[in-house]
Amino acid sequence: MPIGLASPFYLLVIFWIIRVVVMVFFCSFLGWLGIRILDALTPKIHQREKIGE
Repeated sequence: MPIGLASPFYLLVIFWIIRVVVMVFFCSFLGWLGIRILDALTPKIHQREKIGE
């Protein structure tokens, strides 16, 4: 019976890197979607031209 991890350490590191990359893309997508939804819900901002400058 081995003491420690059942899988090699490099597989664990690769799994965590892939997991972090997927979470970054998912959270970035949710942030972008939230900004787009806020833009759609508040179209009449008087300072929109100043914000774009």
